Amino acid sequence: DDNTEANSIDYRNGEGLDVTDGTLRFVAKKDRLLFTIDLEKETYCQTSTLEGPAQEPDNIRVLGDKLYVCTDGRTPNGVFGNDEDGWYALFQEIDYVTENAGLDFSEDAMVMYVAFQDSA
Repeated sequence: DDNTEANSIDYRNGEGLDVTDGTLRFVAKKDRLLFTIDLEKETYCQTSTLEGPAQEPDNIRVLGDKLYVCTDGRTPNGVFGNDEDGWYALFQEIDYVTENAGLDFSEDAMVMYVAFQDSA
């Protein structure tokens, strides 16, 4: 859905924020939505995360043309990438009491850093 009235949307349980090349992205965890905002055009779209493995999105990061999503919860818990070919798992089926706390990359994009925490 392309919308321009951002003030009419409820962003419940907003988490994960990435700003890259004039585009801001974040997730509304409770409603399982990814928001993509074009900061120059002042427009946005929202996309359901129920399609694919990143059903309970938490933290996100964009690198090049890939979107990386940390998920926590029950289905499935992991780190997933998304590009023009679709979703793929980097880490998957991490035990339920562990949750992803975030991810980032080295400046040369050769190393991925992933943080986990005990949610018990």
